[in-house]
Amino acid sequence: MKRFYTLLLFSIISVSFTFGQDFNMTDGQTVNTDTGNFYDPDGPNSPTSSGEFVYTICPQTTDLLLVVEFLEFLTGPGELEIYDGADTSADLLFTFSGAIDGNDGPETGQLITASDSNNSGCLTFRFSGGVPNNAFTGWNAAISVREPCQTYSTTGTGIETDIPINEIGYGQVVTFSADVIPSSGVYSDLEYFWSFGDGDSDTGQTVEHAFQNSATNLVTLTVTDQYGCSASFAIEITPIVRFIEVEANTPYNINREDEDGNPETITINNVNDLVIDVLVDNDCANVSNINFTGNPNAPSIGFFDNNNSEFPIESGIVFNNGNINNVEGPNQGIQSDGGWNNTVNSEPELSAFIPSISGSSNDESVLTFDFEAVSETLSFDFIFASEEYENYQCNDTFADAFVFILTDQNGNQENLALVPGTTDPISVTTVSPGTQTGCSPVNADFFGEEYFGDVEPVAPIEYQGRTVVLTASTNINPGEVYNIKMIIADRGDSAYDSAIFLSAGSFDFGTVDLGNDILVENDNTLCVGGEITLNTGLELFQGATVEWFKDGVLIPGETDITLDVDDEGVYTVVYTYSTGCTTEDTIVVEFLPTPISESLLPDPLFACEGSTFNLRLNDDNLIDDSQVLSDFQISYFRSLENAENDIDRIVNPTTYSFDGTTETIYARIEGFANNQLTGCSEVTEFQITYQDVEISQDLSTLRQCSDYSSNEINFDLTQVESEALNGQDPNNFNFSYYLTEDHANNSVNEIPQSEVENYLASSGTEIFVRADNPSTTGCFAIGSFILIIDNVRIGDLTSTENISECQNVDTQQTIFDLTPKTDVALDGQDSSDFTVNYFENEQDALQNNLDNAIENPSEYTLNSLGQKVIYVTVTNNENPNCFEVSNFIIEAFETPLIEQLQNFEACGDFTLTQTFDLTQNTNLAIGNQNGNYNVSYYLTEAEANSGTNSLTSQGEDINNYAPINESQTIFVRIENSGFTECFSAGSFEIDLYNVEVSSVQDLESCIDPVTGVAEFDLTQNTDLAFGEDQDETTHAVRYLDASNNEI
Repeated sequence: MKRFYTLLLFSIISVSFTFGQDFNMTDGQTVNTDTGNFYDPDGPNSPTSSGEFVYTICPQTTDLLLVVEFLEFLTGPGELEIYDGADTSADLLFTFSGAIDGNDGPETGQLITASDSNNSGCLTFRFSGGVPNNAFTGWNAAISVREPCQTYSTTGTGIETDIPINEIGYGQVVTFSADVIPSSGVYSDLEYFWSFGDGDSDTGQTVEHAFQNSATNLVTLTVTDQYGCSASFAIEITPIVRFIEVEANTPYNINREDEDGNPETITINNVNDLVIDVLVDNDCANVSNINFTGNPNAPSIGFFDNNNSEFPIESGIVFNNGNINNVEGPNQGIQSDGGWNNTVNSEPELSAFIPSISGSSNDESVLTFDFEAVSETLSFDFIFASEEYENYQCNDTFADAFVFILTDQNGNQENLALVPGTTDPISVTTVSPGTQTGCSPVNADFFGEEYFGDVEPVAPIEYQGRTVVLTASTNINPGEVYNIKMIIADRGDSAYDSAIFLSAGSFDFGTVDLGNDILVENDNTLCVGGEITLNTGLELFQGATVEWFKDGVLIPGETDITLDVDDEGVYTVVYTYSTGCTTEDTIVVEFLPTPISESLLPDPLFACEGSTFNLRLNDDNLIDDSQVLSDFQISYFRSLENAENDIDRIVNPTTYSFDGTTETIYARIEGFANNQLTGCSEVTEFQITYQDVEISQDLSTLRQCSDYSSNEINFDLTQVESEALNGQDPNNFNFSYYLTEDHANNSVNEIPQSEVENYLASSGTEIFVRADNPSTTGCFAIGSFILIIDNVRIGDLTSTENISECQNVDTQQTIFDLTPKTDVALDGQDSSDFTVNYFENEQDALQNNLDNAIENPSEYTLNSLGQKVIYVTVTNNENPNCFEVSNFIIEAFETPLIEQLQNFEACGDFTLTQTFDLTQNTNLAIGNQNGNYNVSYYLTEAEANSGTNSLTSQGEDINNYAPINESQTIFVRIENSGFTECFSAGSFEIDLYNVEVSSVQDLESCIDPVTGVAEFDLTQNTDLAFGEDQDETTHAVRYLDASNNEI
């Protein structure tokens, strides 16, 4: 108990210095606290006061009970009374005075606690009779709290035994284990007290006991925690008196298990079968020349089984120097079945190894056989029993003797039946408890039991006493043939028989033995991560080989006699001797429940101010999914050091509170098996935080887009969660949704969780959201928000023509006015409620990326010819995320130029009947341009610019065009045939130069007789030639002779 007190002392000191406050006793005052230090009225290091003081301390946390532990106490005559309640009317628990650990003072480590029946959980203290004296310094008590007494449950009776209780035998060692589960889940603070009902008792989770009676024993287990909270469990055990069983009359059958644990039956027909199938039981053993000589009148060798009695060898061969049928218990008298061989020293080896027996031995029973060694060692287990243990322990006169003589092939001999660590042959005088008058104990550690006196009726064998199980062993040479001779004989008389019990299968000269299965239930394994060495128990002899298997699969490269394993499984070793003979063994390996560090994933915990934390909410987070929580003890601590040392655990983990806002909690996870802690542990940490749930009272309206198709639409209500908690992590809370505030407050008529992410509602619906802290009860907050449906649509932009424009011939750019599509896109929606934006790129439109919207859609510039898709969004101004997208095409066309034109001219005759081929200017106008163009001709510039009333449309033949005036301007229009509004216009001239000789008259003249020449005045015809339409300003009259020479 002191150990627990010491740990608790450290616990409370830690709490007081770290978290607690100091409380001086003040008359009439009541304080509420879970931790701290409680002092006398004058505080620490001051003498006590006189007068009477009454002071009450209550737990701060509801439903807990106050605990105090006095660390110092020295009050002299002053008395401190402690009451189990909130005032002095409650039951008086203690009255202390004097000094700590004094006759009237508290004990060091004594925990004084409010009882479970104390509904207030308080303790009230009354101090009186104090004497102001510097020698009396008062007290210092550490304050803590505890939960009400835990309960204890069990999966059965609370007590487990390794042997069924209705099969427990007299003197049989039984292992008792506490199968008790504390509701706290903490085992390290428990004490276990066992009362076996026969006057013996013990402490511990697991104990061993052997009943030395055959009465009904009430075995009671009492489990108590550090606060005195206890529970008792009981079973009744009536030990069965059993005796060994012996078979000697051949043939007989032996039922046993084979090496794989399967039942088998063997038949014993003779001594050969006993030696080969029972004593040796090794397929690799080459045993021959088996011979036994003994009592000719009765069998003196046979098979025995301990029949679950206290006899420590389970089964084997027994031979004696009397009648083997008289070996079975109880001890009903002295066996003296000798006298059948009075030939002295018929076996001379006895005298050779036990000189004192020379001339006095008789009734020898001798078992001998040869064997070929396949290993380097030989050993076997045996017990020596004798009727001489009561009265003949003092001298060798009548001390029966025996030897185990090993002879090698060279004739060298060795007696293996020696007292361990000595050269003394084993007999009643060399292994003796010294109970006979006049004898002192000799090698008493090797003596087993006495079976005379009161225990005779329950003795498992018919002998007065026996040794413990002894082992004979020696080194041998593989391949060599040896002889073993076992002799037991009477000495000095033929009375008081003795016997040798040889353990079945223990005659070992080369058998693989991996030992018992390494199982959790066997309490012989390690923590996960530990390494277990499997050992064959053999040396690797020359020419031998070793193979190891795990779960039936060969382990490559493992050929040594040992194997280190760190993984659970079924392991088999096959040892092959140089002769080709094999021996094998299989062992099951398990590891203790061990916490897996990678799986220690505790959650941070949150609680409302004024409430408590349930630290055990993290229990399931501290073990792997493949593990079982009941295989571990989980404890919580305030410091890493305490967690690592498993001291000062938090005693109220389900209702824990602390001063402050945030604290680090350390969890210790330790494996639990066979009703005890395994030591396989890990420590981790997590944060606990007081954090009131606060929901913003100005939650944003939750808006959702629609296309006017329905008055109801689906909303994801969970979108408000991050905003609602003002930066608190929403993953630490549970959210629920309601249609009224009253429902939210009372947590009724909740909108089903299956609908909250797809809730169908109409515009204007008010939703109330409730956030609960899952680690607390009743810690919640409520807020509300409105659901709004924002409708939007976009018109069919393909219902109007694409926008086409002509390229500016000077800038090589095309300017578009996109805004004619605005009204089409709005499709009747009010432009004050919706905004139309234009985009060059689809991705920007799909994201409604206004940063990349076309800034001036009425003057959009395109720097290339051809088509381009323009994307349009219509956005609801109340919800920028609510928009629709469509597109239309714009196209930039080339504006052709008139590269060249030629004028036309011709001579006329004032009839305007001359014609011209205007199309000669078509190719000139087109020139080197490569597009598809239309070229047309007009009488006026206005008509050419408008493209109306072309000469062709007026029925004129532009290939044979007759001008309408002597001088006429013709206008040419060249236009893009894809978009005829893209054109250029030019002009050329047609000139007719009219001329005629209107009329002339003949002239007559006289010939000059002198000169013989007649002179004429030709100009007389000039005016006649001009006629009315010509004059000398526009025309000239020339006169030519007959040779066409101008006159």
